[in-house]
Amino acid sequence: MATFEQEEVVKKELKNVLAGLSQINPKELVRANELGNDFNFEPGLQAFERTLKLFQDLHESNLDNVSHNVLKTISTNAKDAHAKLTAIQTFSPAQHQSPFNVRNDLINQLRDSYDTYFAAVSPVIAYSIRKGTDFGALEKKAQEAVSSMDAYNKDQIEKQKHVSSEMESVLQKVRQAAAEVGVSQHATHFKEEAQSHEVSSKKWLRATIVAAILTIAWGIISFFIHPKGHPIETDISTAQAAQLIAPSTSQVIQFTVAKIIILSALYYILVWCARNYNAHLHNFVVNKHRQNSLSTFETFVKAAGNDQDTKNAVLIQATQSIFSAQSSGYIHKEHEAESPNKFIEILRGTGQRT
Repeated sequence: MATFEQEEVVKKELKNVLAGLSQINPKELVRANELGNDFNFEPGLQAFERTLKLFQDLHESNLDNVSHNVLKTISTNAKDAHAKLTAIQTFSPAQHQSPFNVRNDLINQLRDSYDTYFAAVSPVIAYSIRKGTDFGALEKKAQEAVSSMDAYNKDQIEKQKHVSSEMESVLQKVRQAAAEVGVSQHATHFKEEAQSHEVSSKKWLRATIVAAILTIAWGIISFFIHPKGHPIETDISTAQAAQLIAPSTSQVIQFTVAKIIILSALYYILVWCARNYNAHLHNFVVNKHRQNSLSTFETFVKAAGNDQDTKNAVLIQATQSIFSAQSSGYIHKEHEAESPNKFIEILRGTGQRT
């Protein structure tokens, strides 16, 4: 059995050989510029690269605790590889009668020796990697990573549940706000309708004033218009002239009827304009009342807080202001407003069906 000193000698010798191999560049072994296309070692580049890579990995490995016999075997293989590569580096076509065959033999020898090199070197490389790796620590770190991921997943799930709960709460508030605001937004429809009737009422007011002026003017003018009698002849007496100047009964009736017809037409136009004015003004007042009711709906709902009964009462009043007939004072025979109890019964029936 070899001593530790003998192992150190073989180990040192092996490291020197491996250091020499690590200095060789596989691409420089091709020597294309020196040997030309016919004799360069381009076909053996792949064999050069994997052989040098194998011994490079061994050079980077920790050779402590490797037995003497294994070190001697590896050293023998390393020296063999170094000799073959040195022969390739020093190859000269002028020194051989068949340089092409010699070149191919050098490539084939190195290529065929790779299995032997690998069988001797790979167990040492594997042992070095295993010895330098603390699998217990790796397993512990893996377990810690898994535990950390589990804790992180649980934390994320809790956060997601919390966010989902908050989002649901916000969604409910948004829906409630949208419902409340949605009611007040409908006030714009009644605002537009009220403005339209206000403009029309002003037009009919002007038409009523014009019709009233025409009616009064015609009444005054017709008071001074009388039917004319027959023309007076110069050779008749004064009594006969008086009889001829006075209009006949038929003329008076005809003239009076004509005045009455014109006056009646003017009066009808006056009444018609006045009624249209009252109707448009009535619609303006009613729609303005509905606009005000819906515009203030949101304010009263918010003031009610969480009192659902008060909110329902406000909603019923807003519904009543929209769908029930409202009195404005501009129409003489206005219908009485529907009782709010009917609206309450309708809403209750709708809630029970849904």
